[in-house]
Amino acid sequence: MTILKDSLYILEEHTTTAGGAICRVRLNAADAVYKAHFPGHPVTPGAVIVQMAAELLDIVVGAELEISSIGSVKFLRELSPLSAPAFTVAFTHLRRDGRSVSARAAVSAEGVQYAVMSVVCVKKLKKDTCG
Repeated sequence: MTILKDSLYILEEHTTTAGGAICRVRLNAADAVYKAHFPGHPVTPGAVIVQMAAELLDIVVGAELEISSIGSVKFLRELSPLSAPAFTVAFTHLRRDGRSVSARAAVSAEGVQYAVMSVVCVKKLKKDTCG
């Protein structure tokens, strides 16, 4: 499920690679997140970077996913819509196993790495509706 797409960030393009995908993303500096975090010095919160990676994985695999686990997360530099408005999220080691989807995600721009993490998501089950 995408909750940040088209408000906090725009997915400009995504391409499939051998064993993964690359997503080109642009941050929206006018989003409300940056008014609180931090006024005059906007920084993308770590939880938002993780959610963004999970949402992009949702788009890459073409299924509605929810986060199952995040591991080996490293935030290496501040990701700001002012200094790095456009960046890539590269997914490698993309694996699908039944309902589970896992990948390694790296957030970078112009040779600078901002974050790396392992993401495991599961396909959402459709709820039965009785009517």
